[in-house]
Amino acid sequence: MEDMVYFGIFQYIPALANGGKDGWTLEVLQGVICPNFYGANDFFNELTSGKTTFTDVRYKESLKKLLNLRRRPRGLDWTGFTGLFPKL
Repeated sequence: MEDMVYFGIFQYIPALANGGKDGWTLEVLQGVICPNFYGANDFFNELTSGKTTFTDVRYKESLKKLLNLRRRPRGLDWTGFTGLFPKL
Protein backbone atom coordinates (compact mmCIF):
# COMPACT_ATOMS: atom_id res chain seq x y z
CA MET A 1 0.00 0.00 0.00
CA GLU A 2 2.92 2.33 -0.48
CA ASP A 3 1.07 4.14 -3.30
CA MET A 4 -1.68 5.18 -0.87
CA VAL A 5 -1.88 8.52 0.90
CA TYR A 6 -2.85 9.23 4.50
CA PHE A 7 -5.19 12.23 4.56
CA GLY A 8 -6.88 13.31 7.77
CA ILE A 9 -9.41 10.75 8.98
CA PHE A 10 -9.32 8.89 5.65
CA GLN A 11 -6.54 6.37 5.68
CA TYR A 12 -5.64 4.85 2.34
CA ILE A 13 -6.89 7.07 -0.42
CA PRO A 14 -5.07 6.44 -3.68
CA ALA A 15 -3.78 9.60 -5.30
CA LEU A 16 -5.27 10.26 -8.73
CA ALA A 17 -4.27 13.18 -10.91
CA ASN A 18 -4.63 13.63 -14.61
CA GLY A 19 -4.29 16.33 -17.22
CA GLY A 20 -5.08 16.63 -20.88
CA LYS A 21 -1.85 17.99 -22.28
CA ASP A 22 -0.76 14.47 -23.22
CA GLY A 23 -3.79 13.03 -25.03
CA TRP A 24 -3.09 9.42 -24.06
CA THR A 25 -3.67 10.25 -20.39
CA LEU A 26 -7.32 11.07 -21.12
CA GLU A 27 -7.87 7.50 -22.28
CA VAL A 28 -6.36 6.26 -19.03
CA LEU A 29 -8.63 8.55 -17.01
CA GLN A 30 -11.67 7.33 -18.95
CA GLY A 31 -10.64 3.74 -18.29
CA VAL A 32 -10.36 4.39 -14.55
CA ILE A 33 -13.48 6.51 -13.98
CA CYS A 34 -16.14 5.35 -16.45
CA PRO A 35 -16.32 1.59 -15.77
CA ASN A 36 -17.59 2.40 -12.29
CA PHE A 37 -20.67 3.95 -13.89
CA TYR A 38 -21.35 1.86 -17.02
CA GLY A 39 -21.03 -1.55 -15.44
CA ALA A 40 -17.46 -2.58 -16.30
CA ASN A 41 -17.25 -6.25 -17.33
CA ASP A 42 -21.00 -6.71 -17.84
CA PHE A 43 -21.08 -3.79 -20.27
CA PHE A 44 -17.90 -4.98 -21.99
CA ASN A 45 -19.36 -8.46 -22.48
CA GLU A 46 -22.58 -7.00 -23.91
CA LEU A 47 -20.57 -4.71 -26.19
CA THR A 48 -18.32 -7.44 -27.57
CA SER A 49 -21.24 -9.81 -28.09
CA GLY A 50 -23.15 -7.16 -30.06
CA LYS A 51 -25.95 -6.75 -27.51
CA THR A 52 -25.18 -3.05 -27.00
CA THR A 53 -23.16 -0.21 -28.51
CA PHE A 54 -21.36 2.89 -27.30
CA THR A 55 -24.65 4.76 -27.74
CA ASP A 56 -26.02 2.86 -24.72
CA VAL A 57 -27.36 5.20 -22.04
CA ARG A 58 -25.04 3.64 -19.42
CA TYR A 59 -21.97 4.56 -21.43
CA LYS A 60 -23.24 8.04 -22.23
CA GLU A 61 -23.99 8.69 -18.56
CA SER A 62 -20.49 7.54 -17.59
CA LEU A 63 -19.02 10.11 -19.99
CA LYS A 64 -21.16 12.81 -18.36
CA LYS A 65 -19.64 11.88 -15.00
CA LEU A 66 -16.19 12.15 -16.55
CA LEU A 67 -17.03 15.58 -17.99
CA ASN A 68 -17.83 16.78 -14.46
CA LEU A 69 -14.09 16.65 -13.83
CA ARG A 70 -13.44 19.39 -16.41
CA ARG A 71 -13.38 22.06 -13.74
CA ARG A 72 -10.13 20.65 -12.40
CA PRO A 73 -6.74 21.99 -13.53
CA ARG A 74 -5.95 21.30 -17.18
CA GLY A 75 -2.92 21.55 -19.35
CA LEU A 76 -0.80 19.23 -17.25
CA ASP A 77 1.37 16.58 -18.81
CA TRP A 78 2.47 13.29 -17.25
CA THR A 79 5.43 14.85 -15.46
CA GLY A 80 3.33 17.76 -14.23
CA PHE A 81 0.60 15.77 -12.59
CA THR A 82 2.87 13.15 -11.08
CA GLY A 83 4.65 16.01 -9.32
CA LEU A 84 1.43 17.14 -7.63
CA PHE A 85 1.79 14.56 -4.89
CA PRO A 86 4.59 14.38 -2.36
CA LYS A 87 6.77 11.33 -2.42
CA LEU A 88 5.98 9.31 0.68
